[in-house]
Amino acid sequence: EVIEEAADYAKMHALGTLAGGVAHEINTPAQYIQNNLEFLSDSFADLVGAIDRKNPDEPARLNLDKPKIDFITEEVPMAIDESIQGLNRIAEIVRGIRKFAHPTTDAVEPISITEEIDTAVTLARNQVKHIADLDVVMQSDVTEVSGRRNHLSQALINLIVNASQAIRETGQRRGRIDLLVTSDEDNIYIRLRDNGAGVPENIRERIFDYFFTTKERGVGTGQGLPICRK
Repeated sequence: EVIEEAADYAKMHALGTLAGGVAHEINTPAQYIQNNLEFLSDSFADLVGAIDRKNPDEPARLNLDKPKIDFITEEVPMAIDESIQGLNRIAEIVRGIRKFAHPTTDAVEPISITEEIDTAVTLARNQVKHIADLDVVMQSDVTEVSGRRNHLSQALINLIVNASQAIRETGQRRGRIDLLVTSDEDNIYIRLRDNGAGVPENIRERIFDYFFTTKERGVGTGQGLPICRK
């Protein structure tokens, strides 16, 4: 029970660490949705203002020149499509947050590997995108396993965040994080590799100890890697 509570705490800490990035990921599509709605509002006002109803016995006429009509005809569908994409992106992020924040349980059930990976990548994206290229490669036909829901995405988030921090500490302009999924007859393997500085040899035996961390206070809890191992 204590370990499960520690896992929930670590999960909330990870979500708190990612909160600023998640807010940015939501704000970006929200901003261009707002811009598109303002454009659509202006375009609608132009159309309404151009309607000529001087003769009620005849069909209304639209007093707009051809370039303006062509512009509205081309840009309005694009603005609508971009807004729909933005709303879908926001919905994807919210689903990821709700899924990840769900309390950890010991129940073993079928879980989707791709969904767990998508959740981890969605929530960690802003943490990584200015530091490294994150590449996910599926080389397995197995998409579902039995396990504890959210445990996999939590482990992956911890590993991705650790990888991005390790790359940032090297000072390199652009790093790389590779997530590879493979399988054989009995097992499925998820491997994550980065080109950061690596773990110093003198602390390698301790990195899976609970509450051991090399990070500053408030940055690391010393629970991420132990939970990954568990």
